[in-house]
Amino acid sequence: MPKTHSKNILAVVLTYLIFSFSVFGGTDHNVIRWTNTKHLHSQLNLLTGRFLEEISPGQWSEGKQVELISVNLADFPAEYNIHAHKVKSGYLFNVPGTGLVFSLDSNNKQFKRIDNTFFAGFNFHCFSYVKNDTLFALSGEGFWSTNSTLIYFDKNHREWEKVYTTNKGPVSLEWN
Repeated sequence: MPKTHSKNILAVVLTYLIFSFSVFGGTDHNVIRWTNTKHLHSQLNLLTGRFLEEISPGQWSEGKQVELISVNLADFPAEYNIHAHKVKSGYLFNVPGTGLVFSLDSNNKQFKRIDNTFFAGFNFHCFSYVKNDTLFALSGEGFWSTNSTLIYFDKNHREWEKVYTTNKGPVSLEWN
């Protein structure tokens, strides 16, 4: 086989592989998954609003439809983690490093963006948690440094606010 044909075939195969992986990555980007309070999985498709829950390990419920409100996938980074937190009304979700906060209301079957954040980039890899139905985030990294900042999501103003601690907290937290 001439060298030009083998180069063309190699180029086609590489293009196919790259395209296949980018489609898979893009498809997975549209679905968020989390573990619920019963240690079973839930998932929501951010394109269609289809919501699934595990009834028992590996056995899924019929898909329910959830209304998506103010969900724009362009607001999400190319790769992201989403943290799910159980609250009285359902779940709160935050995307570290972006300021994005979403609520999943179990009663109204709505998944909606509830923040007004336009600034992002300082708390990637933060530790987030809920206390008294308030979402907090501690530490993180961004803007070429790590930090020990403690912030909470103010539901009234729909913004993240800094908590001023008396002992300034740890110098930083690391994943490992």
